[in-house]
Amino acid sequence: MNASYNLSAIRQLLDAAFSVSELQTLAFDLFRPVYDDLPTAATKSFIIQQIITYAERNGRIPHLLKAVEERNSYQYGRFADQLQTAVSPSAHASYGYEQRLADLKQHINRESALLRDYEELRDNTRDPRDRRRYQTEIDRQNSLLADYRQQLAALAAEIQHTQQAAPDPQPSLTDVLEAIHTLQQQMKQAEDNLTAGQEQIRAHIDERHRDTVTRLIAQLDTQHQAEILLLQEAAAQQQIARWDAQQMTLLVQQALLDLARLRQNQPDAAYWGNLLDAVNEYATWEQKLKFTLPIIPGIIEFESEMNVDVIPRLQEMWHALVAQFRH
Repeated sequence: MNASYNLSAIRQLLDAAFSVSELQTLAFDLFRPVYDDLPTAATKSFIIQQIITYAERNGRIPHLLKAVEERNSYQYGRFADQLQTAVSPSAHASYGYEQRLADLKQHINRESALLRDYEELRDNTRDPRDRRRYQTEIDRQNSLLADYRQQLAALAAEIQHTQQAAPDPQPSLTDVLEAIHTLQQQMKQAEDNLTAGQEQIRAHIDERHRDTVTRLIAQLDTQHQAEILLLQEAAAQQQIARWDAQQMTLLVQQALLDLARLRQNQPDAAYWGNLLDAVNEYATWEQKLKFTLPIIPGIIEFESEMNVDVIPRLQEMWHALVAQFRH
């Protein structure tokens, strides 16, 4: 029998022994690659997972435990008799992989739930500054989930390498691989659903300008995509009154003009100018409406950084039209 480290107990030890800032210092001192890759505002559980994963992969669990004992001997003493567990050599690899997968699933479920909470908060407020604040948190959550996807892929590759090197097949590792694949498929399905909505929106846009609106569409969540598709369908059936359509396109043109002017010294100044040129290129109000519908939510989202007086009116009109066709 060999001694194997109890990763769950080590995780509890790190959680009890250190604050977020102390964990960051620990990573800086012992595991610099982990520290360098930590995202902004990384959660405590995320930092702990990164430290343990790195230490295990690089055979540095003993170094980690020694550092914990030196920096917080009291908490180390509380967990000392739980940090190792006896397992047979054939079961060691499987146990470690299963634990890491269980940890990743827990993190993914938690961060996905938090992402949905932030999206709901963003979608239920009309204060542009609150929306921007929630969008920042959403971007962070997406960054964390992207990192977890990479960890899943790395774990799968590691298990496949272990199976190829082993003299006998290990059914338990095959089960872990299947569980990883299922989780990856679930995450990919959520991304594909968002991408499918973006493609539907682009399908309504003139070929010349699809690339122009892609940047704003890519930032939209599923609720905004549904709103755009709803109004695009209403416009196609000529259900939006001409006066409403003209007012909306005029507000969009003014907002784009203000954004291009206010951001004239910024790298994206030309982008807003291109959008304005594309709107002005169309002759009829029906053509202008068809182009402006998919870019309005993106313009409204961007407003929180700028003082553009026309955008509150555009936002009010947008919400009124969406409410009208939802019933």
